[in-house]
Amino acid sequence: MLTRKVTLFAHFVWNAAILAADLIIVGDFTVAKETVLELGAGAGLPGIVACLHGARIVVLSDYESPKLLVNLQANVDDNIPAALRRNVFVEGHIWGRAPGKIVRYVIWPRWTFEEPRLTIGILRPFLASSSPIASGCRNSTSL
Repeated sequence: MLTRKVTLFAHFVWNAAILAADLIIVGDFTVAKETVLELGAGAGLPGIVACLHGARIVVLSDYESPKLLVNLQANVDDNIPAALRRNVFVEGHIWGRAPGKIVRYVIWPRWTFEEPRLTIGILRPFLASSSPIASGCRNSTSL
């Protein structure tokens, strides 16, 4: 059980989200026909871009706050054509709890040695891009 107040920052679009979206757009991070799980989605920019660039399934997950998840779903509804929305799922998740809801859409591949190493290589630039910028998506300062 959470015993302290949690401060949420989902009303920002972080530099890492912009970088991830840019990498998808220019084709450096291919998502076509893939399943995408975005953890800490906030406004959902990379996941929305992934859907628009052919991802088979996109799961956008963030802290299990009703206001945050309603805002995230609104961003999906505002930015993804109706025909593609059936492939996008918004789910709440609290770190440390069983991942049940966020992984029910994911078909886990047989991992090879290369895949985890590739994932770490993709994440490294995002870890260095940690400051927020103003959001172009729906903004909620009372999340």
